[in-house]
Amino acid sequence: MVVGTGAALAGSVGPTATDDAPMAQDTTTAMDGNETTTEETTMAEETTTMAGETTMAEEAENATASVIFLNQSAGFTFTDGEPNTTTVVLERVVVPEGGFLVVHEARNVSGDYASAENVSVGPVVGNSTYLEPGEHSNVVVELNETISESQTLVAMPHRDTNDNQQYEFPEADDPYTMDGAPVVETAYIIVDYDVIDATLGDDATNETTTAGEMANETTTEM
Repeated sequence: MVVGTGAALAGSVGPTATDDAPMAQDTTTAMDGNETTTEETTMAEETTTMAGETTMAEEAENATASVIFLNQSAGFTFTDGEPNTTTVVLERVVVPEGGFLVVHEARNVSGDYASAENVSVGPVVGNSTYLEPGEHSNVVVELNETISESQTLVAMPHRDTNDNQQYEFPEADDPYTMDGAPVVETAYIIVDYDVIDATLGDDATNETTTAGEMANETTTEM
């Protein structure tokens, strides 16, 4: 059995090596007792590495776009105390080749909390900024028109087909698809303006009452 590396085993008597003799390959002993050459081991390692790279490439190629869009209360941005922009949050967005998350109105909705299979996709009401390839969490989308009442919205991931990181559908940036249909998810968005109005109304009432009390105090002093 050969252990380690070497050329020919030395003996007490044997032929003398010459310059014309072929160079012996380094050998190692495998666990099963069979000898393998360094060249064979290197080739095996390269094959394993290439197989690993191929698997990663296949995983990237076969990755599918997906969206988790949960029922939620809408967020708001304010100007001078008035809500002017409605926002929604996507818990998870996967765009294997990068792209955008686009939010649409839902059409033909029957009842609240309608699933994606039971609605039609309506006009675009907002889209995210460019998303790098991969998975994203808590993606915030500002809607381009204030949604005045609670309703179902549709989330749809789109590609960046012209690689300019600007959402330009329908001229470019087609949606991600699965089985020939766009990848979509729905969520019921609660727009609670009543709470906002009540809060602002209470503040306004308090200010008026305080002003009235000050007027009464002034009248009493006179």
